[in-house]
Amino acid sequence: MSIHPNEQVRSNNSIISSIIDEESDDKTTSRRKVAIELVCRCGLALKYVEEEWKADREVVKAALSNDGRALVYTSNSLKDEEDLVRVAVSNRWAALKHASDRLKDTHQLVTVAVTTNGAALQFASERLRGDAALVTLAVSTWGLALEHASLQLKNDARIVAKAIASDTAAFSHASLDLQRNEVLAAAAGRTDIISQLVIERVTVDGLVLRDEQDEWRNNKDVVIAAVNNNGLALRYASKILRNDHDVVTAAIANDSRSLKYASKNLRNTSDIVKPAVTANGRALEYASQHLKNDLDIVRAAVTQYGDSLRYASQELKDNTDIVTTAVKQDAHSLRYASTYLKNDAHLFRHYAIARVSLKGTEIKSFHDEWKADRDVVTAAVNNDWTALKHASHELKDDKQFIADIVTREGSALQYATEQLRSDKDIVLLAVKARPEALKFAAGGLNEDPECLIAAGLWDASYGTTTAIRQHETTAVTAKNIILS
Repeated sequence: MSIHPNEQVRSNNSIISSIIDEESDDKTTSRRKVAIELVCRCGLALKYVEEEWKADREVVKAALSNDGRALVYTSNSLKDEEDLVRVAVSNRWAALKHASDRLKDTHQLVTVAVTTNGAALQFASERLRGDAALVTLAVSTWGLALEHASLQLKNDARIVAKAIASDTAAFSHASLDLQRNEVLAAAAGRTDIISQLVIERVTVDGLVLRDEQDEWRNNKDVVIAAVNNNGLALRYASKILRNDHDVVTAAIANDSRSLKYASKNLRNTSDIVKPAVTANGRALEYASQHLKNDLDIVRAAVTQYGDSLRYASQELKDNTDIVTTAVKQDAHSLRYASTYLKNDAHLFRHYAIARVSLKGTEIKSFHDEWKADRDVVTAAVNNDWTALKHASHELKDDKQFIADIVTREGSALQYATEQLRSDKDIVLLAVKARPEALKFAAGGLNEDPECLIAAGLWDASYGTTTAIRQHETTAVTAKNIILS
């Protein structure tokens, strides 16, 4: 065991005196022997010997053999002697710090140092810190030596893996790219990084959750990120998280259909189910039987999507309010009502109005009763004015009813009764809306100057009877244009 340098320094004088006393008979004993004896006891004592001995190979070798750190006190010339520096780094790897630049670039010498302790890599030349074999050796003995490797080797997965195997803390010195490598992150025990990487993936495509390990499908942060991207990713969450209120709420907010994958318990929870069916009535299919019989839940569903009446309980399919709401939203939902309500005239009227509001000409398939219903026919004509063709004779002969229609679409005049097509008031309303409607007028009104003027086919400046007579030829010509 080497003597502590401070203790040795304090006893330098007594040591020297002792050596001199012992060899007092030999007056020619060289001072060199004294120096050697001194550094053999404490290599760092080289600091205190005369300068000539710091450049003496024998003295320096003795000092370095005792403590390689003594290289710092060696003359610059000897710091460039490979055999001496090898002695130093063999017992003190840090001695490489004081070697010459030439020796710091010597592969064999640096190998000796990093074999002792990989930390010596920090003192190697830039070239050798980019040597894969040397760096691999260094990180194998001291993982944190990766800090001193070249940028290229910090991006070498094999070398980084070796470093992590030696010391997981070495992961922080890997390149940014490799710090995103899940295998390496796992080896380093960095679950925080793996979690972040998984979250990044599912944020881009929530459905990739299906490919993640069970650990992540049971990670609340990961699953919420996934369902925020795609609510249907709830399908791949763990059983525990499919029963988590926060997770399921987030999933439903993204896609109401995700209610399908919620736990049985949450599919029976009103504050989970109601937002789902409010956004998409179809989600009622996945509600519990209990909630399919809940008036508020079912009303919310059929208000958004009438056809969801099919999923309601039998009791609510016989509820006039619920069925009426459904039919108003989607006429075809009447087919899911109870037998009693299917035959309810009031409900069928709602059905008829809803159906023709989507496609007016559907009225042609209705019973005559509904073709005579003013509200039903109005809804049909509002969607498609040609639906007036299928209205009852009574409505086609109703002056106010026809007036309202031709005011908006003059061409509907063609479906009015002959009596109304001969009514100057009706014809004037029609041609003002659409001049071409004049050709559907009856009773000679298509030759009537006032109707022609309203149609823009007669110059209004010829307003007197005499003037009109003078321009009868023009009127006949206009008539021919209208009828063509």
